[in-house]
Amino acid sequence: MYAMNQHGFARDDDFKVIENTHNSVAFELASTEESKEIFPFDYKLQVEYTLVKKSLKIEYTVINPSKNNDLYFAIGAHPAFNCPFETGHNRDEYQLVFDKK
Repeated sequence: MYAMNQHGFARDDDFKVIENTHNSVAFELASTEESKEIFPFDYKLQVEYTLVKKSLKIEYTVINPSKNNDLYFAIGAHPAFNCPFETGHNRDEYQLVFDKK
């Protein structure tokens, strides 16, 4: 068992941009010597955000670079949005719509 702060350690680290297109951006966080002090595994965590019409698609990819060791992980994400996005607009002009209950 490995002790870590609430919400894990990835939220406090800087991801690097690995791809940026007109409707998507992908970020990556990889293990470092510092991260191995609290989570002693090699890993790459990729997060891609894609706008599809009026929807936001979020995709998580966890890569285990080790050929010999298992990689145990959990993704407990919940996105947050800073609204309003544009000057002169109010928060009540935005809404989140889910396609399922």
